[in-house]
Amino acid sequence: MPPINNEVLEGIKQSILRGETISQAAQSFKNAGYSDNEVDDAVRALKIDSAASQGAQTLRPVKTYNDSLDNSLPPKAPAQTISSYEQQKPKKSLFETGWFITLLIIFLVILLGSLVSLFFFRDSVTTFIDGLFSK
Repeated sequence: MPPINNEVLEGIKQSILRGETISQAAQSFKNAGYSDNEVDDAVRALKIDSAASQGAQTLRPVKTYNDSLDNSLPPKAPAQTISSYEQQKPKKSLFETGWFITLLIIFLVILLGSLVSLFFFRDSVTTFIDGLFSK
């Protein structure tokens, strides 16, 4: 039996678990650029393996040429399950709440009011400021 590409074999297994047929899974790998021989060998190994297990839920591993590469990688940590993750609402920042824009508008109105009052009462303001510094 020729060496089997572990990526293709595992990918076909995952596709079958998602509900695709073997032929659909094989065609998607061929379309992805894997050679016909690699895909056909993986399909054959998968069929032989599933026939040997006679209806068992798990498939036994097949010796592949990628095994030496897989042994050099650190083991993968199991996926964590966070039960209430989807139920939590993200906190809105100050910019998203609307309060920030409201405060900016109020500040702008106060500044514009001050500018307009300085324009109309500039003589009174300059007299007042001169009185402060002319002692």
